[in-house]
Amino acid sequence: MKELEDLLKAADAADAVLLKHFRKPLKTKQKPDGSWVTQADEEAEKAVLAVLRDAFPDCGVLAEESGESGSNLNRWVIDPLDGTHSYMRGLPFCGPLLAFEKNGEVLAGVISLPMLKERVWAEKGKGCFWNGKQCRVSTVSNLTESFLTFELKRSTEEGFGPALLELSTQAKNEKGYSDAYAYFLVATGQAEAFIEGYPHPWDVAAPRICLQEAGGKMTKLAGKKNGLNVASNAALHKNLCDFLSSRRS
Repeated sequence: MKELEDLLKAADAADAVLLKHFRKPLKTKQKPDGSWVTQADEEAEKAVLAVLRDAFPDCGVLAEESGESGSNLNRWVIDPLDGTHSYMRGLPFCGPLLAFEKNGEVLAGVISLPMLKERVWAEKGKGCFWNGKQCRVSTVSNLTESFLTFELKRSTEEGFGPALLELSTQAKNEKGYSDAYAYFLVATGQAEAFIEGYPHPWDVAAPRICLQEAGGKMTKLAGKKNGLNVASNAALHKNLCDFLSSRRS
């Protein structure tokens, strides 16, 4: 698929920018919603757009930093640096999330983690690949044997804070990571689930196709504002969604 090939080239371009600035002084500013953007985010997005617009000049764009432009029928969905705060702290668990969407359906996506030299990509109907080898989600079906990752602050704002804390006491292990790394762990079978409050479209487009092609599932549960995103292996998914839905405060 030509679109996937170009997404991989765009990920290379973004990775080069992020590696160049990693653990070096950064120009930063805070957005109106309280999140941060750095020169690395902005330069990485420009690098991605240069590759994709050259390859498909008629495609629309939905990008975290520059917004929406062009057609929404065929478009690129771009987060040039997921985990900006981690990046600012010098933590390597972050990177670009890039996807191609046609008529509202994501057909290809890339999760890249340049500081860790890890990458996952997928194309609809062709499987999910981790550094070139096909990967699958885990088959763990028992919560007491599961490794969960979650984002607590926004999840609490959606009414799921107590439920996540209860869930964490039942799981074998739990940690909090940026979206890019957490979704990577689930898609490659290294974690069973990632749960987060009201993600933006660019946060979930690439992970969605990667998880689906790796045999996982993603569901958005109703919350107090914009909802809760539950991504997991197939074996645990229904039980996780039922547990969280029944305990929303």
